[in-house]
Amino acid sequence: MVKGVNMDTDGMVISHLFYADDALILGEWSDLNVTKMARILRCFYACSGLKINVNKSNIYGIGTCDIETDNAALALGCQRGVMPFDYLGIWVGANMNRSCNWKRVIEVFEARLASWKANLLSIGGRVILIKAVLESLPIYYFSLYKAPGKVYDTLERIMKRFLWSGSSDSNKIHWVNWNRVTTPKKLGGLGIKRLKEINEALLFKWVWRFRTNPNSMWRRVVEVCHKNNNMWDVLPVNKYAAGCWKSIVKVGGSLKVNDILLHTLIWAKVGRGSSVRFWLDIWLGEGVLKNRWPLLYRLESNKNCSIADRVTFRNGCWVLEADWLSDIFTVAEFEAWLQLSVCVERMDFPNMVDKWVWVGENNKPFSTQSVRKVIQDGVDYGSNFVLKWVSWVPLKCSIMVWWAEMNRLPTKMELVKRNVDITNTLCSWCDHCEETTIHVLADCIIASNVWDRISSWCGLDPIYAFEVKDFLGVYKTVKGDKMRRKIVHGLIMVTLWSLWVTRNDTIFNGKKPNVGDIVVKIKSISFLWLKNRSNCNRLLWEDWVRSPLYML
Repeated sequence: MVKGVNMDTDGMVISHLFYADDALILGEWSDLNVTKMARILRCFYACSGLKINVNKSNIYGIGTCDIETDNAALALGCQRGVMPFDYLGIWVGANMNRSCNWKRVIEVFEARLASWKANLLSIGGRVILIKAVLESLPIYYFSLYKAPGKVYDTLERIMKRFLWSGSSDSNKIHWVNWNRVTTPKKLGGLGIKRLKEINEALLFKWVWRFRTNPNSMWRRVVEVCHKNNNMWDVLPVNKYAAGCWKSIVKVGGSLKVNDILLHTLIWAKVGRGSSVRFWLDIWLGEGVLKNRWPLLYRLESNKNCSIADRVTFRNGCWVLEADWLSDIFTVAEFEAWLQLSVCVERMDFPNMVDKWVWVGENNKPFSTQSVRKVIQDGVDYGSNFVLKWVSWVPLKCSIMVWWAEMNRLPTKMELVKRNVDITNTLCSWCDHCEETTIHVLADCIIASNVWDRISSWCGLDPIYAFEVKDFLGVYKTVKGDKMRRKIVHGLIMVTLWSLWVTRNDTIFNGKKPNVGDIVVKIKSISFLWLKNRSNCNRLLWEDWVRSPLYML
């Protein structure tokens, strides 16, 4: 009864879209259409007993004056809506290329942080919350809209402050560069994702969906709205049409890694060839045919033709049929025709539906994670030290070691370098040498005695280190299986962490260090962590005290 929106000459008409308990009715603007809609709602109420909540319903007139919209709202008994509006959590009708229209996303970020008692969390807990919550909050918007650079900066500034100070209000020292923090763990970082990479990967997914869902309604709508006579390599776009699609096309067509456009990593696995373009899609080796044989493409009459339009099975083999604008005259054109014909004859075109494959990550299935992996592979992380993370060691301990390896612990000398007023820069334990990272963790008499006892307890040679990195390579010298090395490596990290915690107790709580107490603490907490965070749940304290490698 309702006259919907006629999208194309094939008879595609859209009159309604349903999602859960939300209904979106679309149609031509006319009094008759509004009257029919009112009757439908009354009949629905009479038949089902479910009455529409008019206070939650709105009518929007596109290209109409306010008076006409008010009259229609009166007839339906609802309210006149104002653009932009919120629908299913998305801000519809706003120019999302402007930073001010992302204010609601930023407010969600800030509101979530306000509800957390972050000052009670360790840095490991804050990293987990950033990965599990903050990275996910803008995904809904990122999957449809390209965020301005200012939005990335604002949201990541909130994440930085929360990471280093536990609050989005205070701004403490950021001890490690954000680029290093957002580096994948296996490449030397903490693995926090860059919001720009998330946004680009989610938008690039539309390129994949456009290729793999040829009969979907949304693709048909896009093709109608952005239909033009120009040839497109990635996605069709009409520069005069408004909406978010132009941003999606821009990202999909320009995203590259090591001078390789990502959309060229989507290849066609040809079957019948009806949905794969002969010249403009990648299906015969690497690259599109229009770039490999430009002389023939110039002669092509239908540059948007499919493979099925140009390849036929004749006399027991596949034959290339051409429809040129003019005959082939030059030797170069004739040689190009022979080369292309030979390539086509060697191909097999099975009687099956055309498929698309993603060749970006070792032929793994397409996903936004694989897109981000390809983007990250294009960045040089060669100078980073890669910490070997130990699963049974808590994250707060591992991050402290990661921090120390870069000489970024807030020792007195490091604070002085950052213009913090420190009257006494001598070590709080020995009061003889300036307090540096390597001094607190290795050179000081307290630390040295601790390492002597730990190495003796583990049955290792005396441990000496000129930098933190030397400690993190001790496990490689351990003889035996992988589990022995894993335990030793974890004990090294626990010892470094315990020394740093003891140093903080000395400065902030006035507690004098005792080598015996530190060693006992290392043995006890490492026993509890290993027993409860690994498969060694049958570990006995008596065996552990004797030697951590005794049971092995």
